[in-house]
Parts: sequence; structure tokens; C-alpha cells
Amino acid sequence: MSKDKLIVFDKIKKGKPKKNPKTLTDQLTILWAKVQKLKNRNNRITSDLVNMKSAYEEYVEKEHKQRFQELYKLIEQLLFLEKDAKLSSKQRQVFQGIINQLMVDALQSPFIDTMGFRDLIPEYKSAHEKKSKKKTKTQQKNERKQEVLNYLQYKSNHLENIESYFSEEQWLEMLSNDEKVKKYFDQIIAPILYQKQLKKAIHEANNVHNSKEKHNIDNQTNTLEIKHTSVNSLYKQLAKKLHPDKTQDVHEKDKFHDLMIVISTAKKENDLITLLNLYTEYFKEENVKFNESEAEHLYQILKNQLSKLEEEKANLLSSPMDEYIYKIFAGVSGRGITKKAYSMANDEKVIFQQYQHLLNELPDELSLKNYLQNYI
Repeated sequence: MSKDKLIVFDKIKKGKPKKNPKTLTDQLTILWAKVQKLKNRNNRITSDLVNMKSAYEEYVEKEHKQRFQELYKLIEQLLFLEKDAKLSSKQRQVFQGIINQLMVDALQSPFIDTMGFRDLIPEYKSAHEKKSKKKTKTQQKNERKQEVLNYLQYKSNHLENIESYFSEEQWLEMLSNDEKVKKYFDQIIAPILYQKQLKKAIHEANNVHNSKEKHNIDNQTNTLEIKHTSVNSLYKQLAKKLHPDKTQDVHEKDKFHDLMIVISTAKKENDLITLLNLYTEYFKEENVKFNESEAEHLYQILKNQLSKLEEEKANLLSSPMDEYIYKIFAGVSGRGITKKAYSMANDEKVIFQQYQHLLNELPDELSLKNYLQNYI
């Protein structure tokens, strides 16, 4: 492409992406369409998530928590009873199938840490690996040590060589006393984890700072060198034309006020895409054109925007609860969200009652054996 040839922005904005892009215009058209698609997706997630969380809190939250609180008690009770119950191989097979199903439900919930489900994993794993044959004292000791080790590794997020942090005397105490396991974890491992987390936080803070510094330098360079891909230039022109003081019409003044909020936010966030969209909408008499250097710069901006929008999506679903809520309401919108929330609340109550009934039905080892026998 010659230096005198200009790329018309309308061809990028309104053009149809080609499967085999040959020109810079084609490449820009594809990138522009992708950016718009991701922006719309993120806006939709933002809007839907507000409605989903509202419906969840109003209809589902109370029943949801009750169900998982009851599930925790049920799993804990089953694992406790299984320790002393002398199960046949078939009974153990049924038991493992039931406990597997319950644990999968628990570990896929947003309450995996807040309700302590993760702490049940070592006991669950130990129960899963047990066999019906009798074990020697050495085997029992080794299994107990592995059980404690599993617990420590899960609590420490798999700290390397965790076994070496404890003396032989401390290990003997932990093998015979669960309270000692928690005590030594808090005394020895917790401070180590804190220091690791502190170092990680400092490292991440330095990376953010360096990224912002680079971002600011890039922005200054862009503003000096480029006209139509300058955020400041587009902002000034839009603000001048769309300022609320430019009109006396009350409705139009309100509209301009809302637009200025959008424009100011775009400037603050260095959102060139939004400003370009608004510019072409309100300066229709001007046909925005890019020379080769501007077009290549826009190409890089659009590529960076794609990465930023993906990061933005991750931040929109920033907590396990947000992810869970968005997942369970996936595929519904509008009034459908409320309808599904109401239906889910009823389902949660039914499951809660089932767990409650099972807890009452299994007060001791004998009742557990009889219950399992019904499935053989």
C-alpha cells in the first residue's frame, strides 16, 4: 500500500470480515468485528450478572446454603461411620459410589472453602482407598501418615517437601492426635505460606506498576504522533460537540449529559474503540481516514483491546460465587432468570430434605450397613 493511499474507517466498521484477509483493511475489519463482539459479550455479562445475582439472593441463596450445610454434615457423618463399620466388599463399593457423588457435588459448589469441604478431602481419600481385608499395624500407621500428609498438602496448597518441616516427635504426635495436626500446621506451615503470599503480592504489585508506567509512556507517544488514533484528540472534539451546554432542549440536554459520562469514562480508560464509534456517529459529515502508519497503529490497539476484553471478562466473574451463579443461569435472560431462580429454590428444598432424611436414617454403623445392603 502506497503512503498516499488512505484507509476509510467506515469500510473497517461496516465491512464484512473475510476468511482470507489480504490487505491491512481486511485485517482491521476482522479485528474490529472481534472487538465489538467481545465488548457486547462483556456488556451482556455485566447486565445479566446483576439480574442473576439479584434473583439468586432473593430466591435461592437461603435454600442453597442450607442444602450445602446439610450436605457437609451428611458427608462428615458418612466418613465418620465408615471408619469403624466393618463393610463387605460389595457394601464398600456402594458406599464409595454414594460418597463419590456427594463429594463431586460439594467440590463443584462455591462453598468448597467457606464451608470446609476441602478439609474433608483427606478423609474422603482415605475412605476411598480402604480395602475390606485386614491391615497390619505398619500398614495402618502408613495409611494414617498418608492421611495426615494429604490433609497438610491440601491445606498448604501442595507446599513442596512439607513432610520435612516437622520433627520425628511432631509426626508421632500428629499420627495419634488430629488437634496436633492443626496446631503444628498453624505454628509451622501457616507462617511459611504467609511469607510466600506476601512475596507474590509484592511481585504482582511491581508488575502492575511497571505495566502502568509502560502504558502511560505508550499513551504519551500515541498522542503526540497520531491524529485519529489519539484518545485526547477524539475526546476533545466529542466533548466540544456533545456538551450539555450546547443545547437548550431539556431531553437533548439529558441525552448529552449521559453521553458525556460515556465519553469521559472512555477517555479515562483509554478506550479508543468507544470514542471512534461515537465520533463516526456524531461527525457523519467527516469521513475518518487513516494513513498507513495510523492504520498499523490501530491494528496494534485492536489486538491489545482483545486481550484486555478477555481479562475484563475474568474480572467480571471474579469470585467463585459469581462464576457459579453465572453458570447455573447460563442460557436464560430477562424474566427467565426470575422463573429459573424460583424453580431452583424449590429444587434446593427437595434436596435439602433428602439429605436431612438420610442423616436421620444413619445414626450409627449398623444403620449404615443396613442402608448399603438395600442397594446390593
